[in-house]
Amino acid sequence: MSLKKKPTIWAKIGIALLLVSVLVLGAGAAAYVKLQNNIQSEDLYQPGETQTSAPPEDDKSPIDILVVGTDTRSGADSRYGSADDSGGEGFADVMMAVHVSGDRQRVTVVSIPRDTVAPFPGCVDAAGGDPWPAMDAQMLNAALKMGGPSCLRKTLGDLTGISFGHFMVADFNAVVDLSNTVGGVEVCVDQPIDDLKSHLKLPAGNSTIQGEDALAFLRTRSAFGDSSDLARITAQQGFLSSLVRKIKSEDTLTNIPKLYSIADTVTKNVTLDKSLANIPALLQLASRLKDVDTQNVSFVTVPNEAYIYDSNRVQLQEEPAKRLFQAIIADQDIAKSVGPQPSGESSAPAQTEPTAAQPTTEAPEATLNAPAETTPPALTEPLNGQNADQQTCQKASGF
Repeated sequence: MSLKKKPTIWAKIGIALLLVSVLVLGAGAAAYVKLQNNIQSEDLYQPGETQTSAPPEDDKSPIDILVVGTDTRSGADSRYGSADDSGGEGFADVMMAVHVSGDRQRVTVVSIPRDTVAPFPGCVDAAGGDPWPAMDAQMLNAALKMGGPSCLRKTLGDLTGISFGHFMVADFNAVVDLSNTVGGVEVCVDQPIDDLKSHLKLPAGNSTIQGEDALAFLRTRSAFGDSSDLARITAQQGFLSSLVRKIKSEDTLTNIPKLYSIADTVTKNVTLDKSLANIPALLQLASRLKDVDTQNVSFVTVPNEAYIYDSNRVQLQEEPAKRLFQAIIADQDIAKSVGPQPSGESSAPAQTEPTAAQPTTEAPEATLNAPAETTPPALTEPLNGQNADQQTCQKASGF
């Protein structure tokens, strides 16, 4: 069964969603109420799930947050396609595990490819239908649509062993509004880009992008490297590094009106778990993040390889991925505790037109029809992350 190819990829704002929560400081009572009313929330847990996955937090506890980008076309995002492209919860185009160290000195952001095939634990149907059964293999990006954010949190928690205490979900519109609010984000490409699919046009070198251009930068695959999803993840991580620097800059953090504008933008465009969906909780999180040096904000991609039954999908490389997640669970500095993977250890064949993943337990047809792009060769040295102070030019495919 072949999949219908559809436009995908949300806009990725990742760690920036965490950092900008500092903005409500000094905003005043009226602003406080407005920001609180902006916030949308959903349950962290699946109905009937034992609520023990997240340890209690204090000022010395590590914090693990699942940051998700959805391709939903509802509401303001309907301009990017119809409900047939992605309705309801949408598919998870971006999945990032964000770890804040207990000493508040480090933040690690682990990107998990959207077409990763992994066990599915079973979830209550987000649309109100019959529950989805457990499956031996399913694409991770479908878990959000099947059972909502709590289902994706449960699925990724089982896969990684990480106890996610919170989640943040954003859609296409989030990056358009946020990049406009901060006044643009600087990016760098090593040669000119003129991408007919995303309509991204950039000269070689540094450019400041915002609005629809920022969204195009984050959605495009064909403009970067080998036109793969993992090459796109690298570009997205570079964008986020630059956005973190912009938000953490003195010009932003000392400008109260600008901080409030950022707060208003973020709270309008994200869905949070209920324990985080209030201004005091966001302020507490901000207080734990505000002093993190951008040199200690690292972005990595989980080690992966071609899925054994379908080269257009990927699966985790068991041992390297296990080392990475164990280091995060142990609150270790991954730069010191997990060495770089030798170049060439992970590779996948060139991609062709995608076909449905072949699970070892038959999955419902609706799940197999999830929109997906071809999944590329895994990056070499996936454990060599970049930090938020790095300004490297992305490898562009060019004209």
